[in-house]
Amino acid sequence: MKEGYSYVPGTNNGKVLTPEGEIIPRKQYRNIEAQERGFPNYESELRAKREASARDLGISRKEYQDLRRSDSYKGMLHNFKRAHPEYKKNPLGGSFDKEFYAFVNDKSATDPKTGEPVPDNTPTGPRARFLVDVGLRNPDWGWDVGETEKMLQQQRGSI
Repeated sequence: MKEGYSYVPGTNNGKVLTPEGEIIPRKQYRNIEAQERGFPNYESELRAKREASARDLGISRKEYQDLRRSDSYKGMLHNFKRAHPEYKKNPLGGSFDKEFYAFVNDKSATDPKTGEPVPDNTPTGPRARFLVDVGLRNPDWGWDVGETEKMLQQQRGSI
């Protein structure tokens, strides 16, 4: 909070008291802060941050928004943060989404037919290790990532 400004008690941080004694909405205060950082308003600053995040990942802003809206992505990101405390927010204030995105979308294997880079879905590959880390895969499973349902059905049928 800028010097001279303070939250008004009892408003659940929804109102801000200015140095002049005027009470303003928190949104107006955020716009003042954003203007001091060179943005027309707070929404423009947020939009610029989202575009920068998408650009850092090498995807379009729409793809980034779809990725962020995905419940499975949010759940995986949450589990990844819990399983990998060594990944901290970077000193510039961004998050480790870039590292997480690269980790999940690893294309370190090569398709033998086409020679194209493909995800490494082997039982010991990065995706399998990730799923083990977040508790979604048993470390003893010897089949590729993506084959779990099929393999469990086969095991149930053979019992």
